[in-house]
Amino acid sequence: MKPIYIDYLNALDIEALAMTDAEIIGAVEAGLVAQGKGQTVIEPRVHLEPDPSFHGHFNVLRGYVA
Repeated sequence: MKPIYIDYLNALDIEALAMTDAEIIGAVEAGLVAQGKGQTVIEPRVHLEPDPSFHGHFNVLRGYVA
């Protein structure tokens, strides 16, 4: 089986990119174009609710651009 690599960016990673508004809008537009061409897989949102002592939940958004 071939290895699978997953990149995860946290808030500090995003800040370090120092993207401009135009770059962000361009990336969103490219993603929407790919979705319109059927080149994406976007699954329904999943809610992950840890133990109540953590006071919150996570929205897990899964998908990829082929």
